[in-house]
Amino acid sequence: MRPARYAGNELLKVDKVSKQFEGVRALDEVTLSLKRGDITLLIGPNGSGKSTLIGVITGFHRADSGRVLFRGEDITALPPHAIYGLGIARTFQIPRPLKRLTLLENLMIARATPGEGILRGFMGGWFEKEGEIAERAFKLLEFLNLEHLWDHPASDLSGGQLKLLEVGRALMSGVELLIMDEPFAGVAPGLSGRLLDRLRELKRLGLTILLIEHRLDLVVSYVDRVYVLADGKVIAEGSAGDVLKNPDVAEVYLGA
Repeated sequence: MRPARYAGNELLKVDKVSKQFEGVRALDEVTLSLKRGDITLLIGPNGSGKSTLIGVITGFHRADSGRVLFRGEDITALPPHAIYGLGIARTFQIPRPLKRLTLLENLMIARATPGEGILRGFMGGWFEKEGEIAERAFKLLEFLNLEHLWDHPASDLSGGQLKLLEVGRALMSGVELLIMDEPFAGVAPGLSGRLLDRLRELKRLGLTILLIEHRLDLVVSYVDRVYVLADGKVIAEGSAGDVLKNPDVAEVYLGA
């Protein structure tokens, strides 16, 4: 059973997390905080530790030291399926749908628990009966502008549509924190705009989002806070305007 929702403003806290692989320090006492209902952007050059940090948060890597707190509870040692069950889901740079299943089937199979996720507010409190899962999935497809493809296999989708489907699969699980790894990579401008509009609407409904993205010009106006990683350390944090003016960020990330 999912614990009661945490009432505090800080949904996720990464507290002095370090991780080493075969002598290479991938994360070096990384600390960051995600506020409920914010869109937070995580940037940094290749090899800065972004993927490792996502892995630690989602349970795919075990931190050598430090803690990860979700809703005030220590989740550092939990396995990935337990963290997913608590309400943390991620999307991947290369989407991983079940390609032979239809869009509707992909969404229906993604429902792990009824949950207390953000779309409970979006739909006004739903489903006690199994048959209502399909209704929830259809409403999500409509929200994502994919309803006309409901009976198509996922293999028919474009790159941008697959990213939207991944968001839908996460939302079906009752997610509270959505972590997105380069969601706009290889996505056409029109679909990028659609995805950003959906993320902005989900933020309005209270979903917390962590974005890892290189296309800064596309996303900076949508985010509430930015963290910059370099060599496994947080070298800057704050508003997008302040961070992008930081000379340390210019040196290690923007190449100035």
